[in-house]
Amino acid sequence: EEFQSRLDDLLGWTEGLVVAMTDANREEPRQDCFKTYGRTVFGRTRKIMSAIFLGQCLAQAMKEKDSSLLQIPGFRETELKYCNSKSHKVRNVHDFVALDIDARRKILRNFSSDEFLDVNEFCLHFPTATLNVAAPRVDDEIDSSVHEIDKADVEVTLTVKRGAVSDRRPVLVFAPCFFFFASVFADGIPR
Repeated sequence: EEFQSRLDDLLGWTEGLVVAMTDANREEPRQDCFKTYGRTVFGRTRKIMSAIFLGQCLAQAMKEKDSSLLQIPGFRETELKYCNSKSHKVRNVHDFVALDIDARRKILRNFSSDEFLDVNEFCLHFPTATLNVAAPRVDDEIDSSVHEIDKADVEVTLTVKRGAVSDRRPVLVFAPCFFFFASVFADGIPR
């Protein structure tokens, strides 16, 4: 019971912690860090993605090496093996969400009606994201290619879609296995 209390406290701070970690990584790095990351954006992006991934792992009670399919409510090793078979080739949550309802029902043939409804609810909330990056632009009339010391503008567009859920309504973490989320965010309304 003591560990459950600590886990609930930790999960309560998860969102703020991940936002703080992401904001800290977003700031301009120290000059001595440039050597580590070779003056590239990749090092900073990787740290931000790691912070976001940590938040997902905490919210879904997953380890780093676990399949992303285990985020789906009620998914067990049986369903995981079925999805990873050569005939189905469902490797991650995005592949599973893209399936039609009949294909999902075939994979989840051992699920009760209520469990299947939980999975469909999860699929409605699960976002699909596309990231479009335009070629970098340099404001130089003579040479428009990017060189080592040039400042370049890069246009990045991130599009997030969430099934049938309204884009105007905030979508909360769907993690029904955790007591914290079940009690604090019951009916989608923070208490």
